[in-house]
Amino acid sequence: MVEMYRNLYIDKYTRLNPMYTKAFINLTLKENIFAYRFLKIKGRLKGFDAIFRKNGIVIGAMMGYDFYVPQKIGLYRMLMAVDLNEAHRYGCILNWSSGAADFKRLRGAVPDLEYFAAYHRHLPFRRRLPWYILAFIFNRTAEFLVRKQRRRTGKTKGKSFREKVIFILQQPVRQFKRLFS
Repeated sequence: MVEMYRNLYIDKYTRLNPMYTKAFINLTLKENIFAYRFLKIKGRLKGFDAIFRKNGIVIGAMMGYDFYVPQKIGLYRMLMAVDLNEAHRYGCILNWSSGAADFKRLRGAVPDLEYFAAYHRHLPFRRRLPWYILAFIFNRTAEFLVRKQRRRTGKTKGKSFREKVIFILQQPVRQFKRLFS
């Protein structure tokens, strides 16, 4: 499974993606952190999908598949169908996150803002500094990028960026929890 994941997310896309290990996957299996679904052909594992479900949202947490299986078989599409089925089965919103945007858009997915949170106030200043720099850059560029995307897609209705986004990195944990509880 680790090799399948790495082939897709690390080797094909970017080394900046999380580098999950066998120990991490074993922990998620043991602790039931993700619901795993497996695709097998003739009894051999050819793909897997890890799903995280909470508070009415299904998140496709990670996946991987055998790159040596011909593309026409459609392992990626099958794994995406697993996520769709899980969301429908439990009446949840499906969050496929970013990546493979054209594939998802062609199937009716609508882009939206994602949030990242990191509590850093307990860290010494030198370890908080990169987060402050990230916040500075984000606050100067994110609104521009969202407006540009809206102009490109023709979707200009809805709340303004400032009304929708609270820059979570600067918020205490209790405010973050209130946003998502």
